[in-house]
Amino acid sequence: MKKLLSILLCIAVAMGCMPTMVFAGIGELPKPDVLLVKMGTSANALTTLQTKGDDPAQEGSSQTYRLSANPKISLGEDNEYLYLQVERIAAYKEATKNEMTISYQIGNHVFAIEPTKIDGNTVRIPLSQLCIQVHDEYDSINIEVKSGEVNYYYRGHLTDIFSGTSNPHNIFGLGKYVGYYTSDDNHAISIFEGVDGKIKGRVVDEVDDRNAPLIKNLSVDLLQDVNAAIKSETLSVSGFSDTAKLEVKDGRLHMIKKYSYRRAGERQKEEIAADTVFIKSTASVVNNVNTNKSYPSLEQAMAEARSGDNIRILENMTITRSINVDTDVTLDLNGKKVTAGGNLVQPFYMSEQGKLTVKNSSNSGGIMVNVNPTNAQKALNYAVDYTTLNFAPGDYGKLEIRNRTIDKIEDSENMKGRYERTLKHITFIGQEGTILEQFLVQPGHHYSSDGTGREMVDYATGENIKVNEANGYFSILNIDHMTFQNLEFKSTKNEPAIYFAYWYNGQEAAQFGPVDHLTINECKFNLENSGNSSQAINLSEGGTHTFHNVSIKDNVVEKAYQGIYLGGACGGPADIEIKGNVIKNTVHNAIALQGEVRGKAVITENIIDGAKDRAFRFNDVFSSADIKINNNIILNSGDGEGKLIKDHFIEAGAKIDLEHNYWQLTDGKTLDQAVEGNLQTPTTTGIISGTFPQNVSQYVGEGYECVSDGTGRYVVREIYRPIIVPPAKPDVTTDSTTEGTTTKTEAQATTSGKETTATISDQAAKKLVEQAAAKDADEVAVEVPKGNKPVIKVELPAETINGIVEKTDAALTIKTSNGDVSFDNKALEAISKGATGDKITIVAEVVEQPSNAQKKIVGDDGVLLDLKVIHANGFVTAFGEGKVTIAIPIPDRLLNKTVKVVYLADDGAYVTLSGSEVVKDGKQYYVFETGHFSSYALVDGKTADRYFAKIRLGVKNTKINASTTAKKGSITVKWKKSAGFKVDYYQVFRSTKKNIGYGTKAFYTTKTGTQKSYKNTKQLKKGTRYYYKVRGVRVLDGQKVYTKWSNKAIRIAK
Repeated sequence: MKKLLSILLCIAVAMGCMPTMVFAGIGELPKPDVLLVKMGTSANALTTLQTKGDDPAQEGSSQTYRLSANPKISLGEDNEYLYLQVERIAAYKEATKNEMTISYQIGNHVFAIEPTKIDGNTVRIPLSQLCIQVHDEYDSINIEVKSGEVNYYYRGHLTDIFSGTSNPHNIFGLGKYVGYYTSDDNHAISIFEGVDGKIKGRVVDEVDDRNAPLIKNLSVDLLQDVNAAIKSETLSVSGFSDTAKLEVKDGRLHMIKKYSYRRAGERQKEEIAADTVFIKSTASVVNNVNTNKSYPSLEQAMAEARSGDNIRILENMTITRSINVDTDVTLDLNGKKVTAGGNLVQPFYMSEQGKLTVKNSSNSGGIMVNVNPTNAQKALNYAVDYTTLNFAPGDYGKLEIRNRTIDKIEDSENMKGRYERTLKHITFIGQEGTILEQFLVQPGHHYSSDGTGREMVDYATGENIKVNEANGYFSILNIDHMTFQNLEFKSTKNEPAIYFAYWYNGQEAAQFGPVDHLTINECKFNLENSGNSSQAINLSEGGTHTFHNVSIKDNVVEKAYQGIYLGGACGGPADIEIKGNVIKNTVHNAIALQGEVRGKAVITENIIDGAKDRAFRFNDVFSSADIKINNNIILNSGDGEGKLIKDHFIEAGAKIDLEHNYWQLTDGKTLDQAVEGNLQTPTTTGIISGTFPQNVSQYVGEGYECVSDGTGRYVVREIYRPIIVPPAKPDVTTDSTTEGTTTKTEAQATTSGKETTATISDQAAKKLVEQAAAKDADEVAVEVPKGNKPVIKVELPAETINGIVEKTDAALTIKTSNGDVSFDNKALEAISKGATGDKITIVAEVVEQPSNAQKKIVGDDGVLLDLKVIHANGFVTAFGEGKVTIAIPIPDRLLNKTVKVVYLADDGAYVTLSGSEVVKDGKQYYVFETGHFSSYALVDGKTADRYFAKIRLGVKNTKINASTTAKKGSITVKWKKSAGFKVDYYQVFRSTKKNIGYGTKAFYTTKTGTQKSYKNTKQLKKGTRYYYKVRGVRVLDGQKVYTKWSNKAIRIAK
């Protein structure tokens, strides 16, 4: 049918004993009309159509009579029906039965009239169904009369019969059929509105011989009575080689005859049996975010999706058929599970026009696929992001992440034949009895001159094929979050079990794909071959940018040439964690960090038993490396010389921590001999923390124990020794010496985590003030019982502070293990006036994790003390005219060094405070005064001086580039500072002469160091040339440090 508006009207007259001589015989001229046909828009005003015969037909064909109207029938826009009346010519009434059937076709839709009498009946046809908006020479009406094998047609073009257009009153809409219809063990039938606005129908996932999805316009066959009332409905869904006929009954679809079709990725045809009933689904389990339309199935949502749509899963679901993706769509799992039921391992199939992007806006959910040895590789070939493959027990042999033909991307100038595949959030989980030989990920340039190089997957067929583009092809595999869990590897071959081979990646970038967040957890390895490629885990790269965030935890290696081999996997920004593994019976190293080691590696809580060579091996360790090897147990291991660890090269600045391991040494060997090369011999032995799969009590350090956690695992922890804090003395005492009189009390202390909180009772606080006033004390002291917690809080009633201020001239001293803090009476007065509430808390905290800026000054030896006074509504930071004397204990590492106290801001700004070293109670303190509270660092003077000198030099070498623009009445100066060092503000100088006349006082000064321009509107004279130069100012330790002068920017005033 050429177009939707083409109309075919057929009237079949059932012939009885009508003699054939009435009609034209073979080779005869056409006979007179058998029927009289009338049509019109009113039953009372019908127009008789004219006829004109064509040439006689040949044997076995037909003869045609052309119909027309003169004048033409005007349809009119307000008419609702077209009326048709057919009468038999009197001469033929006896030869024909008085019964007829009528049908008319619009596009693919056929409307039939139930059998009725010919003579005396008028049939009405809804103009809305004819949809005669426009018509051309291809639109026609046919009336058929059949006798024997010869058909006689009365045919008229609509342009010869009608004039005007019809008004589509209640157009017969196919939209009422839209829905998703399912039947057990059959593909669903989806009816939906296409992007062209037309109603489509398809058997879900049906494809043609090119694997392209089959989606065609839905058609309908209606049976009506003479008054246009619908009697029955039959839908037609066209396939590649068959048409599904479905009768509509009670909202259900009944398959009239058997239907054959082929689904995506399969060669064999499937069938839907006759009499199969499809029920319309009403649930809403999927939502199209772009159209805000909900669907009862993911298949229907995908079928109706348009390019760029976002499909969101609303409920957990199970799918049993592969879902075709024929456009670019994003699927949001939304924290829900999509489970592939039965043996389905290809939940989604992307056609050549389709691309599926899977995301998950929640931390739960995913796509769950159950695999077995026969289909696991296929599941890998078609896996999409956020997929978990659950391995059933069985022998799987070798599995591989491969490129597919669908991964083809545009060639670059240097790389022809590129195939790039990305896999995100992929998990492989094995059941007990899941055995693999090898799991391989090996991108790179795969080539051979004869086309017999590495295979890839033909995505359309699933078969392996050879590719020889540009002498092979370039494979790119991007891995982001891949997890191996509870898989068992057994092999007798000389090859790695889990093998990531990114040999071709360069030093500058991971051109063949990065591997980020790789986790290998609770896997088992038993490799019988003793060849040097038989590693349990081998992560190798030729460059330094492939691997990021690798975690290898709780695995068991029973036998292998090497246990864990990282050939360059620490080369770049990788964070490597090797934790909780049991590695036994390795021919060579148990854990090897080969290649260039430049990143971070934590190797902890591993048990290494029977390494015939070394337990740990490093190759080239560079200054950026940070390696921590702690709480490992090394047994029955070592090379022929008893060495347990070896390196090749260690660059200055590299960090390698070997403390707190248990090293079982060969008879007669010392730990210093067991640690070979440039490594520093550890000073401690015995593990002090960690969780292990067996009781390791005999390997723990002194003061630690190993206990069961109740789950079959064992935890190493410090032996619990309760902290006994002596009770605070209930009384308040006053002592007088030559230095003055002190009234003091001891606070009651409690500890929690890293904090000690000290309080005094209301009764003791009251007595403390009364006794200090009575004794005219110079000092009121609150002593906190000794402890080593980094945070010490002393809580005092606000009335105590007020009482000391009002009734005495004494200072208040808080004595703690972190330091002593003494507020003179004026400082206490400032606190009393500035604080609200009924409690004052004084905090002395030794900061364990300084900011990056602070750490540069504090260094490794310094102490950073953060002091606060806290009240109900905030902090008291300044003490007016008062002073606070602070005494910080000097740690052993700073003894015999020149120390300084530096006030530090979070951004690294600093001021050096003067002070002195004193001895109190046999311990050295550094004592200084301040008028405000903040962070104070006690540092090695040389370290601080070097840092301060670096900042001063950096500020002095900072360059500024200035430029100007002019408008009427103004000149705007702009400047840009070189990167590296901040300034506090800028000074702008001006002169009318190039080299003199700028003066010593800035013409303009900014308020901040972030301002980058100044608009000069004052003291300007039109036509005068002005010169501007700019410099930055940084205040360091109370002194101004200047940047270099900018260039002189010149502009004539307008």
